[in-house]
Amino acid sequence: MDPVSATGIASSAIAFVQFAYNFLSALYTIHDGGRDVEYDEVAEVSKRMRELSEAMLRDLPTSAQSQADIAIANLANQCYTLSVDISRRIQKTQARSRRMGDLLKATLKAVLSRNDIIRLQGNLDNCRAQLHLQYDVVQSIKVRASLDALSQAADKWTQLLAEDQANWNQRNILSALRFELMDERYHTVEEAADVTFKWLYAEPSNQTSSNPRFHYPFREWLASGDGIFHISGKPGSGKSTLMKFICNHPQTKRELGKWSGKKKLVFASFFFWKPGSSMQKSLLGLVRSLLYRVLYQCPESIQDIFPQYWDNSQYSHWSTPPAIHIENKEIFDGFHGLLQTTKVFEHHRFCFIVDGLDEFQEAFRTYPDLVASLHDWVKVSCGHLKLCVSSRELPTFLDGFAVDQRIRLQDLTMGDIHSLAQQSLTQSKHFLDMQKEDPARSLDLITKITDKSDGVFLWVILTLKTLREGLESRDSLDEIFRKLDAIPQELEEFFSFIMESVPNANREKAYSSLAYALGISKSAAPFSARRSDSSFDVRFATRNIFRWSFINDYVNNKDFANHLAFRCLSDEEIEKRLDTAVAQIQDRCKGLLELSARKGRINLVSTYVAFMHRSIPEFLEDYLTTDHVQKYVQHFDFGDALIQTFLAVAKSVEFTDLCRSHNLTLWDELKILVNFVRLSNRMDQSLYFSKLDNLDEVLLRCYGEVYPDFRSSGWKNYYSTYWDHPSLLTPLSAASHEFFYEYVEWKLQRRPQLIKGAQGTQIAQAILDGCFSANGKISSVALERSLTSLRTIFKLGVEPNQVTDHAAYESMTLWELLLQRSCYYASSAHVWGAIRVMLDNGADIPTWERKKLDEYTFIELQVGERRHVLKERNTGGCGLIFTPRELKEVGGTATLKDLIGTHHIACQEFLQLLVREEKVNQVPEKVVKLEDSHVTPEPLLSKESDSSSSSFLANSIKISNMVDLLLINPVLPWTIVGLVSIALFLKIRR
Repeated sequence: MDPVSATGIASSAIAFVQFAYNFLSALYTIHDGGRDVEYDEVAEVSKRMRELSEAMLRDLPTSAQSQADIAIANLANQCYTLSVDISRRIQKTQARSRRMGDLLKATLKAVLSRNDIIRLQGNLDNCRAQLHLQYDVVQSIKVRASLDALSQAADKWTQLLAEDQANWNQRNILSALRFELMDERYHTVEEAADVTFKWLYAEPSNQTSSNPRFHYPFREWLASGDGIFHISGKPGSGKSTLMKFICNHPQTKRELGKWSGKKKLVFASFFFWKPGSSMQKSLLGLVRSLLYRVLYQCPESIQDIFPQYWDNSQYSHWSTPPAIHIENKEIFDGFHGLLQTTKVFEHHRFCFIVDGLDEFQEAFRTYPDLVASLHDWVKVSCGHLKLCVSSRELPTFLDGFAVDQRIRLQDLTMGDIHSLAQQSLTQSKHFLDMQKEDPARSLDLITKITDKSDGVFLWVILTLKTLREGLESRDSLDEIFRKLDAIPQELEEFFSFIMESVPNANREKAYSSLAYALGISKSAAPFSARRSDSSFDVRFATRNIFRWSFINDYVNNKDFANHLAFRCLSDEEIEKRLDTAVAQIQDRCKGLLELSARKGRINLVSTYVAFMHRSIPEFLEDYLTTDHVQKYVQHFDFGDALIQTFLAVAKSVEFTDLCRSHNLTLWDELKILVNFVRLSNRMDQSLYFSKLDNLDEVLLRCYGEVYPDFRSSGWKNYYSTYWDHPSLLTPLSAASHEFFYEYVEWKLQRRPQLIKGAQGTQIAQAILDGCFSANGKISSVALERSLTSLRTIFKLGVEPNQVTDHAAYESMTLWELLLQRSCYYASSAHVWGAIRVMLDNGADIPTWERKKLDEYTFIELQVGERRHVLKERNTGGCGLIFTPRELKEVGGTATLKDLIGTHHIACQEFLQLLVREEKVNQVPEKVVKLEDSHVTPEPLLSKESDSSSSSFLANSIKISNMVDLLLINPVLPWTIVGLVSIALFLKIRR
């Protein structure tokens, strides 16, 4: 056999042997399990791949598929087809039964299909790899898109957080600018009658008079003018009513829109009010109001105007930021900066309406200063600001403003007055009857009223009231004309005429009512317009009709309230009393007093009594002092009337849970009362003390009927949440708050039991509250009185380290309370004065420490052995002397010496020595370091003390009066004089 044939036979033999081996091996496997186990793993993989392919095909979108989705779908279909083919082929290799024929057939198929299955398996692996790769690409794209979305969301959240912080900053600064009663004068001005002031917006072509005085270029000025437009007029001519009409009329802003063009119009107004609070009649009040209104409309400019108060680090969306106080100088600087900022005027133009320049009143500024300020504002704005102002016809204002941009109101309102007179008289049926009988004379009457008024609305209103009374009595036209002729044309003469028309029998009560109203206007100015919605609280208001109703009782019997029984009046009795009071005011006061009912009806909450016009109290100032009037009012005591009517209200109303609410009116009235007594003649003060004491006991009895245990509980559960209010509102707490230490000492000397325990600390708290009221700004006189008040109660037995049981203060001592509340006013003289008094009377040395607990930073105040955790941010107007940031800068721990050293105050060296010498033993020897700092603070107080410094301290205490003077008046020359005096005194002693 040739070699080739032999090789072929050998190869065939080997192949056959291999085949036989495979066949027998497969036959053995199939015989044991009915299948070839070699294909089990392949079958399982193909099954899972088939299921995965089905799932992927189900999850793919059926429409709007991307190219990546189409590719995945194709690969998934291929994988599905291959896995089905493999499963089908493997299925055929399984034996139907264990008969030899079936086993041999299955074995043969398994052996013959091996290569095909291996090939299909390879194809499936390749397809699966491509599918995974394509799927990973798609998922990567989706992940990247998700990350982009998350990044955008994070950016959006950061933006929203920044906007939230900006909004907090804006609201906080605006809140610091706004002041109480800012809008009150505007709201008290009467709305213009429908028949008046329509001429103001008439087209220039309709102004047909050839007399220049009857031209009114106001509409032209609004649309294209600049500078200052002046509305002048006599007292009572309706200037304030016209200014309110201008503010509210839609034509005003339409015309101003022509002037502002594409720029945003910023419109603001302010109404001066001489009888009001200091802010309502001062340049500061004007600037604060205008600045508030401008920044409210341009919030994006707030950060530029007050960058020093824009601190996002103090704000978070889960806590309320601390209140801020903006100094007066900063307010003026901010306002002038606003008017000089070109950035603001790139998109804005300003128009200000300022009413009542003649009602401006300050101790150190005059009318010319006000006029100069207004011109300066217009000048620095470079034409982007204009003002419309009104005033009486005083020389300063007539000379200070251009005559071609002025209208004299009384020259232009004759038509309005004619219409008003006609409207008023024709409301009388008797006049309409006479008009039918004699239309010419009826028209003459209206014309004569118009001519005689000389454009003064107040004169017209009072005249019409007098004539209407005659019409109600069915007077003839001749009698009406005679009454009109008898009325003086000048306002003051008219007021005297009205007063003399009061019947003799009613004069004492009429003049007493007017004297009471005059006293209120002078003593209650800062609080007079603050109104409450509490039916309990509002009854105590001096202007309220309910309290006013007791004036008649007081005139009849000056001691009536002391004999009045404690009895809550019924609704019917109250209604009857109110009706009587209204009728008496209208009849006796002849229209000089008016009722202001905001809700349109006579009730407890809405009705107040006030002068009809500012010129009336000006007239009464002199009129009530004349001899022929004094005989009617010589026994009228305004202070006594305040106390008696207060007593009467307290005994006539029911004290319920309402007396625990925020009774602003009740608190204000008590302050009005004690301040009137405090400012009265020294000889008269003691006469009022027993009356105040009586009122104090009456109020305590009223509180006791609601809370029988309040005396034993020390009042700790009955407090207002307003942080500058004592816990119980009585004359004693009001006197403490207002630093009326003469009455406090008088009261406590007669009732020494009040100084013990909680009630003594309540009095001290009231004094501290007074120190921190009005944003901590008190006059030098009030500062001196506050320190004297503190010394008085300490002399009587209260101690600085005495623990309070006031629920709002978490059982702090008086000293700790002062330290906690001093933060915003640490540079103010009254804080250092109070600290000095506390130290003089045994106060412990405090230490502040900054610590960390988890993610929160807090301040720990240590006074002696006592520790308090103080919040980093506080929403109640109180705060911390040291912020965490400041503490970190000094190493984490600070003492009172640090606090003294960080502020430039008078007698700084004296206070430091006082702390160093007298309190050294109370300073902790060890200090806690910052947990996030490795700096160990140096001891801030040394224990070393030499005799010379002790001698210096002893001598310094002997001249404490000089130190007090320096604290009250922190002026450098006085400080030098004080230190030189101390040095000379020590030299003499040595």
